[in-house]
Amino acid sequence: MFLSLTNESENEILSGIQNLGKCSFSNNVVLSKAKIFLKAKIETLDNNKNGKEKLNRILNTISEVLNTDRPYSPWLKYLSSNLESVGVVINKEILSQKDFWNTNPISSKQNRTDSRMVLIPGNEEIKPFFLGVTETTNKDYFEFLESNEFDKEENGEECLGHYWLRKEVFGKGKNHDNPYLDIINYYHIIFWTDDKIPKGRQDHPVVWISWFAAAKFCNWLSRRENLPLYYKFSIQENKFINLTVNKGSYGYRLPSENEWRFAASGGDLNAETILDIYANEKDKERIRRKYFADDIETTSSVKSENPNKFGVYGLMGNVREWVDNPENELITKYDEQIIKGMGWLLGEEGFKFSHSSPLISQNNNVDVGFRIARSLTDIEEQKVKSAYSTINKK
Repeated sequence: MFLSLTNESENEILSGIQNLGKCSFSNNVVLSKAKIFLKAKIETLDNNKNGKEKLNRILNTISEVLNTDRPYSPWLKYLSSNLESVGVVINKEILSQKDFWNTNPISSKQNRTDSRMVLIPGNEEIKPFFLGVTETTNKDYFEFLESNEFDKEENGEECLGHYWLRKEVFGKGKNHDNPYLDIINYYHIIFWTDDKIPKGRQDHPVVWISWFAAAKFCNWLSRRENLPLYYKFSIQENKFINLTVNKGSYGYRLPSENEWRFAASGGDLNAETILDIYANEKDKERIRRKYFADDIETTSSVKSENPNKFGVYGLMGNVREWVDNPENELITKYDEQIIKGMGWLLGEEGFKFSHSSPLISQNNNVDVGFRIARSLTDIEEQKVKSAYSTINKK
């Protein structure tokens, strides 16, 4: 990070600033140690003439980034607090006007939206929305399976994870009172042994997950943070009947197909494939080698590839992802939903942002996972509009 910040190249300095802004020094053991080193180096720069010139170049670039980057950019989230902790002093007027993460954070302390998601800015047709930084991992899904604090309330919906354990659906431990038996496919997390995550795959995306299983996970997250449920599972006589979608809810959900494409393409709706995003031929060749490698046989860590311009990992590669079919507001166990993206099993067709695969909602596959999304509340939307208006006034 220090080498990037003190490099002669403006692009390298910018890269160092982005790395400085995207992760909190206080929430990471490795980075907390790096902070001590970085602070000492900054003090050294400030104590000699050549160092002061480098430090001024860093400060000028930081000011430029704060003035030109979009509000609530993932690269600005921890920038001011990290800079302060290593002894870099930024113009307070700029911070008061442009440091929106600290002066006017989007989400309340009651939810973890800001820590697990990024803001996708949207366009004329797509409202700004939150999207998961990564796919939902095995560790995330295991937490849901083990969590049983949300029993059914009056006129409400249970969010008990144990109903989605394999041992409660198949074999000797089958729970015949499980209301979701009819929509849990035999292959549900089939490669887990005794409902435990395979060793070394905690941070891999969860797969063999149906759309229904993903929707229930979203409802569970919403219940944890007192958000209105986006999906309503209708149960009669202890049996699943159908699912309805509350499109006015700002609870956790899956992204729509259009939202997914917008985020995957970095907002460039003229781009036909992921290769169109990269101008450098070396980058294009790197992408081809990575995704067409013959030795890729399974999932990889959710952060095994660099994030895109919105700060999102893995939208093209690793696993394909469930999204919501915008035409479906009432879903039965045989209705289809949509899968987007490029998993390791998919060929060149997966490079196309327009590519999608229909699949029955209760079915699943070895290379299909999901990531969460969320609409903004009225208050959150107003904060974003207010912040974006500062750009238009320039």
